[in-house]
Amino acid sequence: MTSRFTTPPSDWHDLADAQARRLRDPGFHRHCHHGELIFRKHDPVDGPTVILSGAAYFFVDDPSKPRGEDLVQLRWGGEILLYSLVPGKWPESLRSIGNTTLGVVPFADYLDLQQTDPVLSQRVLPALVNQVLRDHDRLRLQRGLVVDRMAALLEHLAAYTGKQVEDGYLLDYPMRLSDWATLVRAHPVECSRALTALRERGFVAKRPRFRLVVRGFEVVRPQPSPAELAVIQGLC
Repeated sequence: MTSRFTTPPSDWHDLADAQARRLRDPGFHRHCHHGELIFRKHDPVDGPTVILSGAAYFFVDDPSKPRGEDLVQLRWGGEILLYSLVPGKWPESLRSIGNTTLGVVPFADYLDLQQTDPVLSQRVLPALVNQVLRDHDRLRLQRGLVVDRMAALLEHLAAYTGKQVEDGYLLDYPMRLSDWATLVRAHPVECSRALTALRERGFVAKRPRFRLVVRGFEVVRPQPSPAELAVIQGLC
């Protein structure tokens, strides 16, 4: 089985270089481990927030609602989670998938950038358009056969959180059936059957401690901008 998975363009290209450089300050970084709650619904927003690396998903933190009733919103490295001049609160809770790093530009610094670089406001629109297009594409993760939704999700996770190994991309963190069921809005039994079908196709291989190796496709990553590259090198 061979296919080609291309990651979407990074929203970092729509950030002003001055704003991206601010993300190099370790005080603006937030590192989260797999399964960690990054923030809860109604937590205060400190400023425009970007996923520097990894992946995460928004979920409805309401025990009165059954699992899967509301759409799970997946977000990937390079995406702007919030781009606003108005301080507020997070609309939903966010949980990390794999190891995730977020960058936050405090509102005071962001306002200073707006005054010194008016062109910045014109760069917001392309980022929002890209977000809408990706949200449309993510409907693949919520519609159709469970096995197809699982395959699409595995490709995304391998591209953004996978560790390249000899036979594919290792998801080096535990993903139990309940996790898959939440992300693709299906019953755990359906997810188990889907994983069995994908193993029979040679698309995925199981590893101990709830790890998986995704095989059969090539990841093509977008070329980072100079400002993005400077941030990545600063994190190393």
